[in-house]
Amino acid sequence: MPSSQQAPKVHPNPYQNTGVTPVFSDDEDTPAQKGSDKKATASSGQGWFIGMFAAWILVVILAATAVYTGLSYSSASKDLAKAESEHAAAQAEYDEAQSGLEQAQKELTEAQK
Repeated sequence: MPSSQQAPKVHPNPYQNTGVTPVFSDDEDTPAQKGSDKKATASSGQGWFIGMFAAWILVVILAATAVYTGLSYSSASKDLAKAESEHAAAQAEYDEAQSGLEQAQKELTEAQK
């Protein structure tokens, strides 16, 4: 709804505004609302402190989790390398046994002829 108050005067060139300052009033606020704004402003400092403390706790938890994950990854990487070397050794034994079996089967078929 439009206000019946006169709009504040503004300089024609807004980039060189000299001496003209618009003034806005808060006539719609009741005295109780004005007092509660001051209380909210006063207690918001404590809220910021609690928020900052909680944020730092979360940063420490994140850092600890990152370190734990890195150590776990390093340990798992070592275990994987060990398992891969064991797999390669077992595969080589299997291939050797397979070739020995094939050789024995060839000798058996030749002996049966």
